[in-house]
Amino acid sequence: MSAPSDHPTPTSTSRLSFSWLHARELWGGLAIISMWLAVLFVGVSGGNIVKSTPGGESSSWPVVVVVALVALVGTVVVGRRAFAAAPASDDLRKAIEDERQAREQLEAEVSDLRAKLSG
Repeated sequence: MSAPSDHPTPTSTSRLSFSWLHARELWGGLAIISMWLAVLFVGVSGGNIVKSTPGGESSSWPVVVVVALVALVGTVVVGRRAFAAAPASDDLRKAIEDERQAREQLEAEVSDLRAKLSG
């Protein structure tokens, strides 16, 4: 068995050091960059989509066109999700309400003390 440590571990420091892992903007940006890097690599090394008809006519399109269209749609979806303003959470609303109530209580106490001092 190990003895309990006499030195408390700073939890706020460890939370701050890994807070970037929860940054929605970071992961959204990395996802968009990855999509467009895929478009770049497919554009450089990708082939063509060839369509042939029984009459002997054929047409070809670069594969990168399809990948770019998918990346465009993905960029819009990820961008709206990652970079939209986040709604205030219930914890934040509760904290704001608690602070408002504490300020009102403090204001009432200060006015009572002023009344006692002046009277």
